[in-house]
Amino acid sequence: MSPQAESEAERDTSSLPDVLVEGIVRSALAEDLGQAGDITTRAVVAPSARTTAEIVARQQGVLAGAQAATLAFTLVDGGLTVRFDVA
Repeated sequence: MSPQAESEAERDTSSLPDVLVEGIVRSALAEDLGQAGDITTRAVVAPSARTTAEIVARQQGVLAGAQAATLAFTLVDGGLTVRFDVA
């Protein structure tokens, strides 16, 4: 495999159709949040609060779970923007 083809294969961002992943993500959120939701966050974070976050790897690796994470974030708050920058 050429270095360019190998690099493209390493960056393959293909994923399963959301319909196959969404049920699992919804079940996990339901288990985690329950009927009351995230009690701690509601108690200490104002509903109008906005922030940004970065997750940075200390060393080279494989990014896994981006699709599930994006679904989880957007199911909790449809107004979120989720972006992955992979070098």
